[in-house]
Amino acid sequence: MERMWPRHGDLPHVRRRPSEYVREHVRLTTQPLEDADTVEFRQYLDMMDLGPTI
Repeated sequence: MERMWPRHGDLPHVRRRPSEYVREHVRLTTQPLEDADTVEFRQYLDMMDLGPTI
């Protein structure tokens, strides 16, 4: 999506990068994590750069 963003001239009503819309409107969930390795799980969360959405 980001690679095609510079060509957004055809869509003047689209003012933000596609990734910003996805971060604002898409939510993902996981299955229960009772047995999850918390250190590894934290690393995954950091890789996703979720910021204030958690």
